Formats: sequence, C-alpha cells, structure tokens
Amino acid sequence: MRPLGWGPKGSATERIHLKTFVAMSYQLVVKTITEVDQTKDRLPSQSVRKYLHAHMNSFNLDAALVEDYINMYELARFGPDQLTESDYDEFTTVFYKLLERYVWHCFLYLCADAHCPSL
Repeated sequence: MRPLGWGPKGSATERIHLKTFVAMSYQLVVKTITEVDQTKDRLPSQSVRKYLHAHMNSFNLDAALVEDYINMYELARFGPDQLTESDYDEFTTVFYKLLERYVWHCFLYLCADAHCPSL
C-alpha cells in the first residue's frame, strides 16, 4: 500500500505527490495568462487569490469556477492533510475546466483581433 498523498502504484499518478501538484498548479495558470498578456504577471507579494480575482474579469472566467480552484489550491497549499486520489481527481477536473475556458477565451479574443488564422 502506498503512503497517502501519492498516486496509486501502477497508475498514471504513481510518481506524483498529489498535494505538491495542486500547490504548484498556480504556476501554470500564471504562465498561461502571461502568454497572452505579459503585463498580467503575478507579483511576488500577491496571493494567488488576489491575482486571479484581479484578472478573472479580463478573461471572462467563471467566478464560481475560479473560487473552486482557489479554495482547493489553498487547502492543498496551506492545509496540514495529504490529498487523496479522490481530492486530486476533483481538483484536476476544476483545474482543467479553468484552463480550457481561459484558452477558449484567448482563442476568441485573438480571432476577434484578426490574429486568427483561416480555418
């Protein structure tokens, strides 16, 4: 039996420390946002919560989805407990929805701004 906090042996998450993955996920969110607008970089003193709240309207992100992401991120980052695989699955569902909606917003933004290639 694997220790709590790691994916099950033989699974795709076997080598992933679940809590660390969630706690580091904000880096991908910031990188994704700054790929489109470099002026929206996160300040070192800025919490992930404040950063996302400051930019969610700019990117037309669903407030409830952002709040779900932030709450799960903060629980993993600052909470004392390890994550279960179920916690990880719930988090990744929210995380990927957040990224997917952001990417679609950017695609539509770029198309509206005439930078969209002909399809």
